[in-house]
Amino acid sequence: MHVRSSGFLTRYGLVIPLLLANWILVTFANLCFKEGGTEAGHRLLYLIIGSILGISGSAVLMGIYSRMNVNLALVISGSGSFILTQFVFWKVYDTPLTPLQWAGISIVFIGTGMAAFRSSVESKGGAIGSGPGTDSGEKKDGVPC
Repeated sequence: MHVRSSGFLTRYGLVIPLLLANWILVTFANLCFKEGGTEAGHRLLYLIIGSILGISGSAVLMGIYSRMNVNLALVISGSGSFILTQFVFWKVYDTPLTPLQWAGISIVFIGTGMAAFRSSVESKGGAIGSGPGTDSGEKKDGVPC
């Protein structure tokens, strides 16, 4: 029996590692900016390192954009790095989060899940939105690209 490999992993296999890389790079960039903001003696060093990490995270995001629906890519990359940064700041700087802040983080997490796992009826291209070149080829009115 021959199994076709045109499934989820073939189509989106590289997206997950790219998302993880983006989240990590952005989180470390935020850590550098936080340290640079509080440690005047190393401000320039942290600014340079944080900028390099932030630019690298943006470069990875470009790779994510080329592999999946741009709106969904922005939601998942932005919310993932936000949530990871919140947890890292909580642990590294021992800043307790209030129940309301935990609720906000939970809402972001749930909203991201709702956006990512919409029904196949709503998405022509599959479980993670329609990626570039996977739509039927027709352009919608008012959409330039």
